[in-house]
Amino acid sequence: MTTNGYTALSGTVRTVNGTGFQLQDREGWLNVSKFASLALPAVGQRVRVGLDKAGYVREIAPEAAAEAASDAPSGSPAYAAAPNALAARIAALQAATAIVGRQPGQTTVEGVLQVAAHLEAWLNR
Repeated sequence: MTTNGYTALSGTVRTVNGTGFQLQDREGWLNVSKFASLALPAVGQRVRVGLDKAGYVREIAPEAAAEAASDAPSGSPAYAAAPNALAARIAALQAATAIVGRQPGQTTVEGVLQVAAHLEAWLNR
């Protein structure tokens, strides 16, 4: 399937590293294009991914909340109860990590959490 000129994939994130991620039921890594400014998804998040002709990730979008909630493992009531709130917190934390991580020698957990809280408040305005 193609959308916006990209090949579309969807699935649940199995593993994440600094440059890409793996989906469950799919072999190999999906590496983010160096030309795309994307936050990596979280492990367990259900996503739709757009790949360019070279096979690099150019788009990452969370799948619909209803689908994601049905895939949530039992024993994760916070996720099942508020998938949008959790997705916003994960996105804020990922963005904060990227922002603070670009400041050499100044990266602290407290700094990341402060920026994440600010971004989360903005997302939930």
